[in-house]
Amino acid sequence: MRVLMACAASGFPPALLEGAHGAGRFLVSSLTVDKIHDNTGRVVQPAQAVDDSMAFYLALAGYVTSSPSHRSRKPSASRR
Repeated sequence: MRVLMACAASGFPPALLEGAHGAGRFLVSSLTVDKIHDNTGRVVQPAQAVDDSMAFYLALAGYVTSSPSHRSRKPSASRR
């Protein structure tokens, strides 16, 4: 697994990880931006936190769908 984001320059503790699986990859997050809803789907954070979360995940989607040339494994083809 590769650390994409961490709480310190040392890479520890990790906050966003990327791992290879078969021909694809997966992400694991422990960021507060992914904790804006409770287990029923109700928003539990202020509007600014929701906006920050949306901006973060839009940027992350851009990373995931960008050219994989800088990564060791190419993502699998889309199955939409």
